[in-house]
Amino acid sequence: FPVTIAGLGNAGRVIYTSDTKQTLLDDGSIWKSLGGGGGGSAIVWQDGVNAPLISQDTALNQVRLFQSGLTQTIVAAIKVPNTYYGQTQIKASILLYSPDSSGTVLLRSVSTLIRKGTDAITSTTNQRTSTNSALTQSAPLVNVPRQVTLDLTDTNGNINGVAVSADDLILVSISRQTDTATSDIVFLEKTSELVIG
Repeated sequence: FPVTIAGLGNAGRVIYTSDTKQTLLDDGSIWKSLGGGGGGSAIVWQDGVNAPLISQDTALNQVRLFQSGLTQTIVAAIKVPNTYYGQTQIKASILLYSPDSSGTVLLRSVSTLIRKGTDAITSTTNQRTSTNSALTQSAPLVNVPRQVTLDLTDTNGNINGVAVSADDLILVSISRQTDTATSDIVFLEKTSELVIG
């Protein structure tokens, strides 16, 4: 990460560095990359353990159906972009909906860090469970797509206290957690995005 930028300690200042082509934010103690904030690259999900059924909803979207009371997972291998400079949170933005008019729905992720040149692809040493809360359903929210942000790293870009670096892999699994809705959670898998910042 560029350490030669002068003037650190002026929190809130934003600069653009022509050498790295990055927009950086001075948070008072470090420069944080703002590159990639907002939308990002698409995430491709694959079957995990007892994978949720692939289906098509009435709008002809391909969806996954997470059933109540079952342990079902989908998985993705996400390569951290080579423009990632660290110390910035990495998240996944997903869309889901429920036909229930009451109760709660909850999908959470588990992220496993596979450091380039360090960890075996089978390592489970550095893992993090997302901290997103259950969504409460009501009559106006029946079948309404709702955005959920899954924090794949902590706010400093770490998984289990270990810094994520450019070109590392993050293996992500999503499963349904304890909630009170009884119908399937409908997951719009093709709308998932990786978000940095």
